Amino acid sequence: MPGISGIDLAIQMRAQYPSCKILLFSGQAATLDLLDVARAQGYDFRLLQKPVFPSEFLSEIGQLSA
Repeated sequence: MPGISGIDLAIQMRAQYPSCKILLFSGQAATLDLLDVARAQGYDFRLLQKPVFPSEFLSEIGQLSA
């Protein structure tokens, strides 16, 4: 996404909507470094690495809903 990372967007979403369920997926290696920074700030987002198989994606969504 131009201008903002998905993790930065997730942080903004969490600030505005604290109960929002967030699941990230990425194919970029740099995302792991950004995720480490977010975790150091107290955010704990689940990240799936691309390619994401449909069964894994559905399983993760099910776990978020539980």
